[in-house]
Amino acid sequence: MFEESKNQGGIAAAAPEPAPSNAPSPQPAAAFEPTSPPPPTTPVPPTTPPGKKPGKKWLIAVAVVLLLAAGAVYVLAFNKGTEQTTKTTIAKADTPIGFDTDQSSVATGTSGRSALKGFQIAIDEINAQGGVLGSKLKPFTLDDKADLPTAKENMQQLINQDKVSAIVGPTNTAIAIDVASILQDSQTPLVIPISTATTITQTYAQRPRNFIFRVTDTDINQVRFLTAWMIQKTNNGRIAIIYDTFPYGAQGQKDVSEVLSRWGKTPVSVQGFTKGATIEQLVPLFKAAQAAKADAIYLYAYPDQIANLLKALDQIKGYTPTMTAPLADTEPVVAKLAGSLAANFVAACSVLPDSNDRTKALYQKIVQKYGAGQPEMFWPAAQAYDAVYLIAAAMKAAGTTTDKLKINDALENLQNVQGSIKLYKQPFSKQNHEALDVKDQTLVYWVGDKLTAYNDPKLNNLEIR
Repeated sequence: MFEESKNQGGIAAAAPEPAPSNAPSPQPAAAFEPTSPPPPTTPVPPTTPPGKKPGKKWLIAVAVVLLLAAGAVYVLAFNKGTEQTTKTTIAKADTPIGFDTDQSSVATGTSGRSALKGFQIAIDEINAQGGVLGSKLKPFTLDDKADLPTAKENMQQLINQDKVSAIVGPTNTAIAIDVASILQDSQTPLVIPISTATTITQTYAQRPRNFIFRVTDTDINQVRFLTAWMIQKTNNGRIAIIYDTFPYGAQGQKDVSEVLSRWGKTPVSVQGFTKGATIEQLVPLFKAAQAAKADAIYLYAYPDQIANLLKALDQIKGYTPTMTAPLADTEPVVAKLAGSLAANFVAACSVLPDSNDRTKALYQKIVQKYGAGQPEMFWPAAQAYDAVYLIAAAMKAAGTTTDKLKINDALENLQNVQGSIKLYKQPFSKQNHEALDVKDQTLVYWVGDKLTAYNDPKLNNLEIR
């Protein structure tokens, strides 16, 4: 089939003459052995008789021969280069994926650095398995240093210069709220592993597409969980609030008051303080709670301020209320600044290194890659790790690693994606861009410099409103 039977002149080709009987039998070619055409024969320049001076015609002939030889070399080089170019084109390009967190500040740099480690481990694992749809994930990582202008520049760089298909980050709530518009306007999926402000994923919920997703416990869900536990712990006791008047604490105070109203309760004391307040200035806040006979106090402040609050309460002898604080106060700086007093409050987070077999394995991989004492915080690492796997699953489901609209739509329709924290049966939907629910939390507290599970039988029958 497809065999030529005639030459260009239309005359039948002559059959080859039979080989002599004593000729050796032809040997089969080696399997998949590449064959190359023989190199063109280089013409031999004419010679002149001995003792005779070369004439003009002879010199022209030599020049022609040299030009033909040079042409043959060029053809070989061109053909070789063409073959290499073709092979490079066939290989699938890497898929850029972005990461931006605070990795430098005292208050939140620890969580940002920890998230980076989980992010990188996930990419290492996925690439070791061949990548996504045959394309390796190529990380582009930046540090915004908890600075809003820097965070904006970083997001623009990741989107416009690095051409990422999705971004994991940032750390700080105020930054996440502000840069969300950049991601939304550029139609780039953002999966947040740390920032907890309740409204972040809801701002663009009414748009045809919402590009902001999250894998962390929201502020309101933390409040619901901790408030339910405080009410049960104190037998429906009296609850006070002490908060930082900075926007983070102010919104937290509103959330706690709103959740208490679901229980038909109002806080018995609400005391605010400004950033930088001294221990002496904080003592009266606890005395007010004591005077109001508060059985429990919800502290709402950043890690460096929590330490001073704990030291202020320590000056009031005989008053030991149950106390809770938000996820931000699981930063190791709290244990460093407050010492043994850090054990006097309970917080909530999604996961610890020994929560399940997958978290144990992830923890060990981080230690092997980055050394003992890493990660500094585990839950940000686990949540960033899971964020990468959710993005990769969306790319696979969408059938593309570069079409951001299709990837975004696929995120909203994912099912049964295994992460380190849990099996995400349906992590997101059109209406819900929160992968973790209120029940995906556990109580934790500081024992020395280690965040440890706070075991309380009351958690088994916790009613959450």
